[in-house]
Amino acid sequence: MNKYTLFIVIITGVIGALLLAIGILRYDDIYKNHVVLSENATLNLAHDIETFVEERQRLVKLFGEIHFNLINQLASDPENHALENKLHKEVERFFPNFFSVTISDEAGNRYIDDFDGNLGDLCLNDIKEFASSKHNLPRIHPNSDSYHFDILSEITSNNKTIILFISFRAHILSEIVRSAQTPGHQLLITHPTENGLIEVTSSGSRDILDRDSYLLTDEEHARSMSKTKVVGTKWFAEDLHEENLFHNIKIIIISQFAFIYIILLGICIFMIILVRKEALLRKFAEDHKNNFVSSVSHELRTPITSINGTISLVANGVTGKVSPKAKEMLDMAQRNCTRLTFLINDLLDVQKIEAGKMDYDIKEHDIADVLKKSVATCEQFVSQYNVNYELSIPQSDFKDSKVRLKIDDNRIMQVLHNLLSNAAKYGAKNDVINVKLWLHEDGINIDIIDHGEGIPADIRKNLFKKFSRSTIHADKNIQGTGLGLNISKKIVEKHHGTLTVKSAPGHTCFSIALPTT
Repeated sequence: MNKYTLFIVIITGVIGALLLAIGILRYDDIYKNHVVLSENATLNLAHDIETFVEERQRLVKLFGEIHFNLINQLASDPENHALENKLHKEVERFFPNFFSVTISDEAGNRYIDDFDGNLGDLCLNDIKEFASSKHNLPRIHPNSDSYHFDILSEITSNNKTIILFISFRAHILSEIVRSAQTPGHQLLITHPTENGLIEVTSSGSRDILDRDSYLLTDEEHARSMSKTKVVGTKWFAEDLHEENLFHNIKIIIISQFAFIYIILLGICIFMIILVRKEALLRKFAEDHKNNFVSSVSHELRTPITSINGTISLVANGVTGKVSPKAKEMLDMAQRNCTRLTFLINDLLDVQKIEAGKMDYDIKEHDIADVLKKSVATCEQFVSQYNVNYELSIPQSDFKDSKVRLKIDDNRIMQVLHNLLSNAAKYGAKNDVINVKLWLHEDGINIDIIDHGEGIPADIRKNLFKKFSRSTIHADKNIQGTGLGLNISKKIVEKHHGTLTVKSAPGHTCFSIALPTT
């Protein structure tokens, strides 16, 4: 698995984890929103029912005051069925949805007998309770004909007090429940018995429900999200979420995010395939390039060596006397052959380094001796540049070959030759190039310092890249491949060291740091 594929896999995993976290947060937000909806629904329902009951109580009292004479006459003559029928008609005209009506004295004793069976024990208890407490707290009363609730009012006139009792069918409350109910939730009017008694739902009173018990089950209690007392009644407004509401929400969220993740995964797989294909094509092209460079380099090396040798023989008069003009031309050809040989060697070295096939013969060597040999070799090569090397090796640290490093001496000399020749090429005219070897606790440093124009910062940042050439010395027509510093840095790093540069106008220092262990 290459780094690009690994990167895509990691990104896919991270995005998957983020999607999971976002999904959890989204579910939590939805749940909290439903809690708020539930609380608002029960508050609204409790307020609406409270207002409705108060309005009914006001209307019942108003009806009693308007028809007090009729009510008083019936109280005085309870056996008068004509008066009783008239009262029923007046109530029906005033309250079209009423269930039953009766009147009692202020002690709660009925004036009219209930021949229709519309007044049960709970109704009678309500009358007695109202007579003693003067508080009317409605609740649902069961009846074979219709479940209902009672509204009572005390009417006083001419020092006579009569209690007017009118009951209403419970289904009128269901309309209020239905208007306050929110999607995904079930609003109920409940009575606070031991387990909670269902009084009214959005469908109607509890008698129309198809269930064995009208008490809330444990599962329904678990689904209860909010509960609010209805002031002025014995009821509570209670909200239950639908049985599979949050399960379905989870399924929807999981489906949505799974769909997004599958699309993302598909894109990532497609990208992995593209990256893999690109990597294979790049490797194929790289292999062809390396093979081409290797073939061309090896094929060129032999004839160039032969050409160089032949030119040298001719230039030295082996084939006869050579005129000064011809000697000049032959020397130029020989220099170009040498330059081409360096280019071929650099190309082969770069190819070997990139392929990981560069051979290193690591042995213990006296670093001071390696440096002295390199400087001596370069002094002959750079005589054309009119520069001198000033070698500084502290004898107290490096005498008797006591500082020995595990290095490939030929490769380190290759690096030193490159840095020393560059200092000669780019240094000042008649420059004295300082070459310093010094010891520290972590290893040794070799500093090569010239006093030329310096290297600008924008050039320094690319100095160790392949084919990097400085343009500030174009007027000197300095020949080079742009590969030497790249190769040198790779060789030093293979020895677990570093190659760095510091530069300012009039001062450039290339520093090699190598560990002693």
